[in-house]
Amino acid sequence: MLDPDADRAGWLGPVRCRLFFATDPISGYPPGTAPITAVRTVHGVLHDLCSTPVFTALPAACFVVAYRIGKRFWVVYSIASGVASLACFVLTSLGFQQNPAFVSVGGLLQRLTIAIGFVWMSALAVHLLRRTE
Repeated sequence: MLDPDADRAGWLGPVRCRLFFATDPISGYPPGTAPITAVRTVHGVLHDLCSTPVFTALPAACFVVAYRIGKRFWVVYSIASGVASLACFVLTSLGFQQNPAFVSVGGLLQRLTIAIGFVWMSALAVHLLRRTE
């Protein structure tokens, strides 16, 4: 059985990155800012460094689970989630690099990327918890 107190600080890593390392304004967000800021801040750079592992580790975890889990549904769902997450991450990056085709939806694609990974991770957690009961 999982102990909720065993890794109490584990969820704080992403929260710390968000609270302490705010991202730099980009693509006119927040409203009224320039499409690209002239100077990157230390907080913006640290935000990017903290978020990059999340956007790469979630798809990697999808592929590892697909390889290891052995159940057809989870293999297909995990591969689809990993591919979709990586594709959205690439499109998000294009938007944040001011590519005209994606700049207006970069933030939406970023949230879609993380939602795909977090929904997959939550569904997997429920599946594994039910299997152990």
